[in-house]
Amino acid sequence: MRLTYKRWPHHSTYRRIMETCFDQEEFERLMREFLSQPAQTRQSVVIAIDGKTVRGTISQNDPFGLHLLTA
Repeated sequence: MRLTYKRWPHHSTYRRIMETCFDQEEFERLMREFLSQPAQTRQSVVIAIDGKTVRGTISQNDPFGLHLLTA
């Protein structure tokens, strides 16, 4: 199945999430551990990510509003 979204989240969205919501050292350790396993023992995992701007949170002081991200 091929995804046909017209617009994907900007790379800076992913960067911002990774910088503020993850313990970078722990994430790096987990990725290193995962990638060091032989390929046949790895388990495929698909994570769906969805983001929304909370209705009514956009104002003159905060033109971007409050965002919710689920995975």
